[in-house]
Amino acid sequence: FGGTWDRGLDWYRGLFDAGTGLKGEASTGYTKYPRDPGVVNRIYQTLPHVRFIYLVRNPIHRALSHYLHSVLDGHEDRSIYTAVLQPTNGYYVTTGLYHMQLEQYLQKFPPERFCVVTAESLWNNRNVVAERILRFLKVDSLPVYANSVGRENATQDRLRFLVEGEMRPRNKAQEMLQRAL
Repeated sequence: FGGTWDRGLDWYRGLFDAGTGLKGEASTGYTKYPRDPGVVNRIYQTLPHVRFIYLVRNPIHRALSHYLHSVLDGHEDRSIYTAVLQPTNGYYVTTGLYHMQLEQYLQKFPPERFCVVTAESLWNNRNVVAERILRFLKVDSLPVYANSVGRENATQDRLRFLVEGEMRPRNKAQEMLQRAL
């Protein structure tokens, strides 16, 4: 499927500070089953005691955002109707089938290793959700900088660049999107 796994475990470990303490990363690439069926086994073999925070959102909004990112990145040139509503590979839809995605992990990891959070609850009740996550991770507090992180909407910013002409369309889907907006 791609990604950076082929660079090796030493390369990956080099991305993290060697000091002690909590380590983590955020990636949507770990829940793309069946596109990359080996991911769960690789995680289990590498980090058998890992804990997961699984951020989910309204699956329809997620699929639309995923599609828009793919169009804006130049990886998608089909219309939204063709790509999402009549999928040939189901990628935009299956990624949002959260039960199916989690099922892959629950075959290897116990359920108490998962904290499922909705994006909507995080947006609306940041402090409450952050405290829940801290309890799940068994830590007392986050570093000071973590409390100052604001909400960003990368898709919205990139769409604005397309509409305002700062981003020139490179494919048919981007042209259609620009016209529609």
